[in-house]
Amino acid sequence: HAIGLFGLPQMCVAPFFAFFMAVGVLKVRKPGSATIIAAVSALLSLMMRPASGIMALLTGLIAELIILAIYRDYRRIAAVYAVSIFTPIAMVPVQVLYYTLVLGRNLSTVMSFNLVVAVVLAMTVVLAVGGSLLGVKVGRELIAHGRLR
Repeated sequence: HAIGLFGLPQMCVAPFFAFFMAVGVLKVRKPGSATIIAAVSALLSLMMRPASGIMALLTGLIAELIILAIYRDYRRIAAVYAVSIFTPIAMVPVQVLYYTLVLGRNLSTVMSFNLVVAVVLAMTVVLAVGGSLLGVKVGRELIAHGRLR
């Protein structure tokens, strides 16, 4: 929240979060794996910024519930893509809740869209998709070569 540009922290972590979520879910492929990956990320984030850790955990839980309601498990590759793309993107609305409930900012000032914020949100989506695609590709290669079982 010190940066002042809405969505910029999520844009910066989107490709990394999507990459590791895709590789992790490809490895485990069981319900709850995305929440555990988000919890590990949240533990690491808690040391730097407690609010980021809470947002990562909450977002991972919400994303997992939504994706599992649609796909039931992670056996299909579409479910892996969906959870790894949706999780970093879902951090943006969770950040709106953080700004309004924790920091006490007015919702209209948080959501006052301008061109810069629109570009940041669009880049969050693009980077999450790119991180997910790369994560699935790396995960499949690791599985093919027996490094990821």
